[in-house]
Amino acid sequence: PESVMAELNQHFQMEQHGHHYFTMWYGVYERSTRTLRYANAGAPPAFAFDPETGAGSMSGRHTTATELASNALPVGAFQKTRFTTDSFTVPTGCRILIFSDGASEQTRADGSQLSLRAFRDLVSRLAASVDFTIDTLVDELRLLTPNGVFEDDFSLIYLTFK
Repeated sequence: PESVMAELNQHFQMEQHGHHYFTMWYGVYERSTRTLRYANAGAPPAFAFDPETGAGSMSGRHTTATELASNALPVGAFQKTRFTTDSFTVPTGCRILIFSDGASEQTRADGSQLSLRAFRDLVSRLAASVDFTIDTLVDELRLLTPNGVFEDDFSLIYLTFK
């Protein structure tokens, strides 16, 4: 993943692209070893939900979210940005949520912004339900906004590992 980020960074320097850069979270899953190698360029961390603390566990009300963070500047921001690859051993039944900052940084009806911690807590509570879907999360986030409309980019990817 760090090589992919570095190569993209060389090709998409913001001076050559209207002073635009981009953020991304990128991972490669090796099924035989259940290893997820990932890198992050200015995006929020992905959340991995431990199957032991999720729906059907003794708690049944909340699940633990492990942040898969790897910090680097956005792609294209600086020529010499260094990216790193981190890894996570994916347990059977693990679920991973990858999301854009537009999904996690909702402006609430009172004008305040949802923090990453509050977003993680919301998703952890919802993910504890056997009925959890991406649609459930989208509906909950819409309820937080003043008019049910998302102001920024909004991307969610939800992966389940058997």
